[in-house]
Amino acid sequence: MSSIRPKKVDVIDLTTDDQPANTPPPTHTDNKRSINEISKGPQLDSNLVHSGSSHGVNGGENWLSDAMFRPFGPLKQAGQGVIRHFKRTNKPVQTLEKGPLAPGSKQKVGLDAEVERNEPQGHVKRSRSEPAIEPRDSLIPRNREWELTPFGKVCQTRGHHGLPFSLMSYNVLAQDLLLDNQYLYRDHPTQVLDWEYRKQKLLQEFSAHQPDILCMQEVQESHLEEFYIPQLKALGYEGEYLRRTGGKVDGCATFYKKDKFSVEEARHVHYFQEGSSLTNRDNVGLILRLIPLNGQEGFCVANTHLLYNPKRGDIKLLQLVKLLAELDHMIPDFRSVPVILCGDFNARPHSFMYKFISQGYLRYHGLPIEGISAQRYGKGRKLLDMGLIPSNLTISDQCHYLEEQHVKMLRESPVLEGQFHTYHSSPYHHFHFPQVSQNSGFLWHKFHLISAYKHFIERTGEPEVTTQTNPFDSSVVDYVFYTVDGRESKSRRGNFSNRNVQEGRIKLLGRLGLLSQGEISSVGNLPNFQNPSDHMPLMVKFLLT
Repeated sequence: MSSIRPKKVDVIDLTTDDQPANTPPPTHTDNKRSINEISKGPQLDSNLVHSGSSHGVNGGENWLSDAMFRPFGPLKQAGQGVIRHFKRTNKPVQTLEKGPLAPGSKQKVGLDAEVERNEPQGHVKRSRSEPAIEPRDSLIPRNREWELTPFGKVCQTRGHHGLPFSLMSYNVLAQDLLLDNQYLYRDHPTQVLDWEYRKQKLLQEFSAHQPDILCMQEVQESHLEEFYIPQLKALGYEGEYLRRTGGKVDGCATFYKKDKFSVEEARHVHYFQEGSSLTNRDNVGLILRLIPLNGQEGFCVANTHLLYNPKRGDIKLLQLVKLLAELDHMIPDFRSVPVILCGDFNARPHSFMYKFISQGYLRYHGLPIEGISAQRYGKGRKLLDMGLIPSNLTISDQCHYLEEQHVKMLRESPVLEGQFHTYHSSPYHHFHFPQVSQNSGFLWHKFHLISAYKHFIERTGEPEVTTQTNPFDSSVVDYVFYTVDGRESKSRRGNFSNRNVQEGRIKLLGRLGLLSQGEISSVGNLPNFQNPSDHMPLMVKFLLT
């Protein structure tokens, strides 16, 4: 069938109405930084408290992409004609020499068109997830930058007495777990999933940052002797490792610089305990009491990886209770021994688990189990009852290990089905701290913990991201908490904040800033060519006084 010839169209040149003919076309202000500026982010000096240099985050910078300056279809620009009307045709549309393309045809604009024109004949096109070579540093939209606290800025200019030290918490992604869950990474380039490639990238990160304390999760046991121990020993580290129970292939590891710290006590925490379906998971925690070699009093570092299952918030909460009970048993005088609690908690910042950590109390009775960690909301509406702590755990609602006489009192007490406490529920239950109770519907702990990260990016106003395997599943699940002498915790619309913080012997100097969901997507979901794991490493710097 012969095609219909396109009807002749009227073309009107409107450029003379907008500006004089001799006036050059307007140009956009280039808000993009140079390649060198992008690839070289400011670094925090290892002698932070004695350094006079300044680092910080420039909140006024605009990070704009080339796509923002591409033409929006048939909008008129200087020097272009405008098509007024057209008729559909079965032949390829012959466009004007000047002016946008007619509907039904394809147009390449900006950098994409330039790349296509320069491609040699026979070039095999690859998808964005299968780059031919490793991306250049110029493709990285932004480096992570150090964000100093107000106290950190003061120490940077005036100096301060004490021991500065850095800590990194990092879920390094066990290779066997990656292979067992390949569906999560089906759109990722094959190279970034290869262990030989990933371990070199991990070593580059360890060597570049050289944290004084390195807390890792998902450390594969078969890679300890092959990679982690020899490489970290060459960098001056010693450490402890605890494999998950039940024949699992990975576990938690905490390494420290042996020229800065020594270990006074190490405690292995197994969450598995026979006798209840709430305690039959194989996750673990690792607690080290470190002593500085300069003679200062020590502190504790707790490293853990809690259960992932988004539907079992009750199990995660109970694992957290046991870890806090171990800390309580290890540190009777918590005010004189600071605590750093870090790891992969598999809970989001607006979750009830986060509230329990940061506010020190939680009324769990009646909460939806799937909402405890706030990772995912399904159709299940199963609620937590008052029997959270099973009988095979001798732990109280206050996260203490119960003494024998308390266990007997709790088992024999006829009051409120075995609960032993001195008050009934009230609107101000969180101000009451009973000496001992079990399964009262409430939980307490004695540690004043706050997060080293704010969970939003000040320069963009977007949420921070610590894990992102696809654009629809990006969140914060990794944390670094530390104890303070006092704070006021507030909760509003699911967001938690602290005011009037009074720091103790450990003071926060700065943190290595995180990226947003869009910034990670621009270079590829995790893992990618810049990040060898599906989690971003957290790194903070403290001052021990």
